Amino acid sequence: MNTFSEQLKVIKTFDLKVSDEAARRFCEIASSAGMTPDELLSSFVGDLTGVCSNGSDERSLACRWMNRCGFKETREETFLTYLADTRKLDYSYESMSMILELKWEFGITEDWKERKQIERLIDSNYEELRNEYAIYMNRMKERNQPYESEGRSLYRLRKYTERLDKLLHR
Repeated sequence: MNTFSEQLKVIKTFDLKVSDEAARRFCEIASSAGMTPDELLSSFVGDLTGVCSNGSDERSLACRWMNRCGFKETREETFLTYLADTRKLDYSYESMSMILELKWEFGITEDWKERKQIERLIDSNYEELRNEYAIYMNRMKERNQPYESEGRSLYRLRKYTERLDKLLHR
């Protein structure tokens, strides 16, 4: 089996915010394992996502760590977390990405017929997102839980889309 680094086709970079002491200690931990901090984090991400793993036990332990930390239990229930939990985030990301691209095209297009077509496509993509938002909102109402507004939800989805597009260098 290839090493984790050999299995990566494209490398993505994340910025981490940690204290100086945590950074120093993490570098020591990575060094004691004969790895760079980047290699250690990449290995953990591979196990957590299952994309490129060090083995089934490591995948299981990474997932157990994630669950044990209680991130899901203490998080705010938002439209974005709903999309992730229902495995609809990729689809919604694509819709929002299309909206952003179409808005850019609309801004540079002078032909009114083409602009009308672009407007229809934007409206169609927004309608799909609004329909999904309605499902989220009804789910929250049934649970008698607060939910974020449609505007706030679409704003957060747009910000998520912009961050992911930047990460993927689209």
